[in-house]
Amino acid sequence: MPKQIIDTVRIYKFNVTAEQKFSFGTWKNRQHIFLRLGSGGKTGWGECILSTNKPETNLFDAAGCFEQLRGKTITESFSLIRSVFGKWKYAFTEMAELALIDLRGKLMERSAVELLVLNERKPVPGVYVIFSNDPDEVREMTADAISTHRDRFIKVKLFGNTEIDRAVVSAVRSLALRENCFLIGDANCGYSDALDFSLEKLGIQLIMLQTAGLDACEDPAEMSVSDWVELQKFVDPLPLISDYTMRPARRALRTMIPGMSKIYNIHPDTMGSVFDAITLAEKIKANGSTLMIGDDSLIGPGCTAWQQLAIGLGAAWVEATEKDIDSDFYRESLCDTAIKYTDGYYSLTEGKHGFGIEMNERVLSKHAYQILDL
Repeated sequence: MPKQIIDTVRIYKFNVTAEQKFSFGTWKNRQHIFLRLGSGGKTGWGECILSTNKPETNLFDAAGCFEQLRGKTITESFSLIRSVFGKWKYAFTEMAELALIDLRGKLMERSAVELLVLNERKPVPGVYVIFSNDPDEVREMTADAISTHRDRFIKVKLFGNTEIDRAVVSAVRSLALRENCFLIGDANCGYSDALDFSLEKLGIQLIMLQTAGLDACEDPAEMSVSDWVELQKFVDPLPLISDYTMRPARRALRTMIPGMSKIYNIHPDTMGSVFDAITLAEKIKANGSTLMIGDDSLIGPGCTAWQQLAIGLGAAWVEATEKDIDSDFYRESLCDTAIKYTDGYYSLTEGKHGFGIEMNERVLSKHAYQILDL
């Protein structure tokens, strides 16, 4: 086989203006990169978030990294990415690996999950995420989730205020019955800021939210590994979900212990390496814990790729899903993919190579705020 040389490197910048509320603040906008690598007439795609609340961020800030891939073989490029871990942003190394996996799969005519030796094939449900602390808006979005068959798993953002958070949880439960919908609350460590913080008080607050209808709580507070274990014991049977403590995957492989939580989040755009994330996922499952694939508000190729990784890894659900309105330009540009979506579930389409992502770049370019050929 001739050497697989990367002959084209292109990066696109897109601005997304959707507002998202978290316990730590509000994202009024975010800036995304789509990375396109070319070799032998084939293209590989990746995605990451470049910045948030900084629409002026320029692609030249990232160009110095990705231009190093041009002229290298794919094998050399994978080696380069491993060597710059901790020097480049974790999101950059992870995105580059996604694009390289997609490209190599297409050149070798093998699917990404086959290339990565991921053996699961069961369809995986997606998660409908609600970014609001307004109960009326939460009810409106819950109704949309139900009407569009996306209510099997719903995630709400929690804000570190028990009164507000109970109102948000109750708003979902006013429409989504517990037997039909698994409700996740993500506090983004919002309960850490309480002046009288203690594990016992936090545990009592979480049990109150469980009584209101919460089924699992992600990252309630910043905690040590031992605190995670103690809190999970205190709130049992409510499952905790570890996320921040799992970033990046290479570090989590050293620090994660059984009992920290019942569910562990492999969070795209923060793992640093797809390969490390796969190793971490295998360790999670070997410990008898539940694996989920999270999101970083991705809108395009990153969603498509991580949905396939979720399937191949046998995750319980995937949060990295295309967004209403935010992802419309991606859907418009997308010619083909290895993913099929039906009634809230993602499944693999056989016979596709790499992640199967084929884009109409003429259409894609119309929506880009900046394009650089490196």
